[in-house]
Amino acid sequence: MIHVSPELRSQFGVKLAFDGAVLKVAQDQFDRWQRSFRKIPDLGAALQVADDYYQENPAPDGKYIVRCARWLERRNDDWAEWTEQRRRDTGRVF
Repeated sequence: MIHVSPELRSQFGVKLAFDGAVLKVAQDQFDRWQRSFRKIPDLGAALQVADDYYQENPAPDGKYIVRCARWLERRNDDWAEWTEQRRRDTGRVF
């Protein structure tokens, strides 16, 4: 991912919702992901985990948005499965 200085971001009006070491997520992208991956209880924390992973395992092509979206999709599915299993086990809605 290309690093964009804070001065340049403010000059072009790009507001980052997540500013990790590797992942830089604009507010509009973050909002779309939050709507798409509603089962993830804390999207910022999930992005931090992904950012930590990509610090240690850089993408060979340097492209992270699609990889991150797929990763979030899997985490969203994991949370959906977990909440459904808990609902069946306890009868409670999570």
